[in-house]
Amino acid sequence: MSSAPRLALGPGAVRLILALMVFVSHVSVWKIGTAAVVLFLMLSGYWVSRIYLQGKYDGVGQYLAGRVLRLWPLVIVAALMAWGIQMAVRGYPMGNLASTIFFLGIASRGDDVVGTVWSLDIELQFYLLLPLVMAGLAAAGRRWRLALALGAILALLAGIWLGRAGWLTALIFAPAFATGIWMERSQWAPRRGPAMLSLGAFLVALGLYARLAPPDVEALMALGIDHFSLATLLVAVLAVPFVAWNVHQPSGPGDRWLGDLSYPFYLLHFPLIWGLTQLMGDTGLMKIVALAVSLALTVAVNLWIDRPIEAWRRRRLQARRAGAA
Repeated sequence: MSSAPRLALGPGAVRLILALMVFVSHVSVWKIGTAAVVLFLMLSGYWVSRIYLQGKYDGVGQYLAGRVLRLWPLVIVAALMAWGIQMAVRGYPMGNLASTIFFLGIASRGDDVVGTVWSLDIELQFYLLLPLVMAGLAAAGRRWRLALALGAILALLAGIWLGRAGWLTALIFAPAFATGIWMERSQWAPRRGPAMLSLGAFLVALGLYARLAPPDVEALMALGIDHFSLATLLVAVLAVPFVAWNVHQPSGPGDRWLGDLSYPFYLLHFPLIWGLTQLMGDTGLMKIVALAVSLALTVAVNLWIDRPIEAWRRRRLQARRAGAA
C-alpha cells in the first residue's frame, strides 16, 4: 500500500509565500513582513553565495554587473508605476523618483517612492560585500565557521551603531546573510520532520509576537532603527532548519516560475495598495482587489518584461564565459 503523496513545497513556492506575507503585513494588523524580509535575506545569502562559489561569473566585475542587472530593471518599472499612481491620485509623489531608481543608499535616505526598495538597497550592499566575505572565509581555512560567526556578530553591532545614527546598512542584517552563507558552505540538509517542526515553531512565535507584543516592546526591539527588529532576527532563528531543508528540495519549472513571481510581486504590490486605498478606502474589498490586481500585474510584468530581460542577461553571461574560454 503506497503512502499518501506529500505536499510539495519547493524553494520557489516558499519565496512567493514570503512575498505574500509582506502583502499581509501591509493590509492587516499582522506585522509579519519584517520576518519575511529577514528570511528573504537568509535565502539570498544561500543562493548568491552558491552562484558566486560555483564560478558562474568570470571575475568580481562580471558578478557585480550580473547581480545589479538582476535587480535594477524591475526597480525602474516599479518606481515609474508608483510615481505615476501617486501623481494621478494626489498630484505629487510620495518619494523621490531618481533616488529610488538609483537605489543604493535609499534605506538610509528614506525617500523611496515605491515603499519596499529599501530592502533591495540592503541586498545590493550584500552583493558588494560578498567578495570580501568570501576572501576572508577562504583565508580562515578550516576555521571559516568561527570567522563567519564572529564576523556576523561584529557586523551586527556595527550595523546597530550605524542604524541608530541614521544609516541603515546590510551590516545590521549580517546574521541573516551569514546564516545563508553557512548553509551553502556546510550543505546542511535537515530531514523533513525537524524542518516542519522548525517551520511550526517559527510561525507560532511570529504570530504571537506580531499580534500580541505591546507597542512599547516593539519599539524597544526596533532599537530606534527603521525596518529593523531584534525580535524578528531572534524569531527567524527558529526557521533555520526549515530554510536549510527547503533549499535542497526539487524545483521544477512550475516551482521556479513561482519563485520568479516573488520579486515583481514584492515590488509592485505596495504602490497598488496605496493607490487603491486612496480610491476605495481601507476596506476588505480593497484588499481583495489589491491582491488580485497585484497578482495579475505581476504575471504580466514577469512574462513581458522580466523574462525577456533575464534571458538577455543570461545570454550575455554565457557569451562572456564562452569568450573567456
